[in-house]
Amino acid sequence: MNHAQCAIYENLLESFLNGTFREGDLLPGERILAKQYGTTVMNAKGAVSLLARRNLVKRVRHAGTFVKHLPGKEILAPLKNVHEKLSLLLHSANPTNIHWDESTMEKFTLCMEEKLYRVLPLQMPSELEVLREFLRACVSLSPENVTILDDNFDHLSLYALRDLFQDFPCPVVRLNRSGASCPMNTPNTVSLDLDHFRNGFLAAQEALKKPCSVRIVYGVAEHLTRNRASFHAYEKEDGLRAAFLEGGALDVLYLPASGNTLAEIEEKVRENPGDTVIIAVNSQFAALLHDFLAARSLFPPKDYLLLSIEIARQYEKYRFGGIVMPREKTGGLLAKIACGKNLRSLAEMRVSFRMEGFFVPGKTF
Repeated sequence: MNHAQCAIYENLLESFLNGTFREGDLLPGERILAKQYGTTVMNAKGAVSLLARRNLVKRVRHAGTFVKHLPGKEILAPLKNVHEKLSLLLHSANPTNIHWDESTMEKFTLCMEEKLYRVLPLQMPSELEVLREFLRACVSLSPENVTILDDNFDHLSLYALRDLFQDFPCPVVRLNRSGASCPMNTPNTVSLDLDHFRNGFLAAQEALKKPCSVRIVYGVAEHLTRNRASFHAYEKEDGLRAAFLEGGALDVLYLPASGNTLAEIEEKVRENPGDTVIIAVNSQFAALLHDFLAARSLFPPKDYLLLSIEIARQYEKYRFGGIVMPREKTGGLLAKIACGKNLRSLAEMRVSFRMEGFFVPGKTF
């Protein structure tokens, strides 16, 4: 769009925001708009066409252009900056900082802008009925693609509204804590998860860098049935075991999270002060172990090295290291997938994701 078209488009949007034009109102004709803004009819037509493309107005032959039902101001106001291809970035509030953070969003936005998309970040409401109306408003905008960052969100709510995601006339890419285990199962949706195998592998490699007598993995699953709820834990454990086996560490202790285990780890640390590496399968277990040992005057890194296969904002006060994939890389990957024309071709990218309910594993990310 040129400068004149952008000016008309933005001013009309402002008139929707301030109530000058409401639902059902007739807009000035394109010749009137052209005269009002001192430009050509083609420029006025281009501005109105973009409003129609976003389903904000409806053209009725021989009657004129009418204002349609408008989304809320939280969606309508940012649209003033969107003149070309629209990319919706729907995100939850207060992410755990494990799977995505601001750097993810920044990298995603940069990559999309390089592909001439304008990213519109919108925070998803948590209440189910409000979320339903929010998604309907997003669908009505007819975006060119949709990306969802719903870490720390009610995944069942999104799953309950999966039919709305199918209404998007574009690809929907979803990154979250349980994307591979709770997919949307719609033909246009890719549920992408982090490669937990790779993160486990990296954590074990980090532990192998330190020469030590004792290596412990804390928080492994106690049962052998690989159900969907335990998928992430098993992927991490498989990665850990593969790296330790590759590195020749055959005496690693794999211990579940229990009171007896905590006492056993304390005993190992006291027997081998400064010569023990412990990997917790997540930050919650790492914090639990840290607090237990600290209450007994054992602290990292003086007495032992503690690593977690993730890191979350609420655990930043703890002195243990987190092994995670760079969130900036995640943002770039999401942008690449969002701009993909053929979702089925994504299998060649070797990432872990689901399409229409079928899991496609990958060991690199």
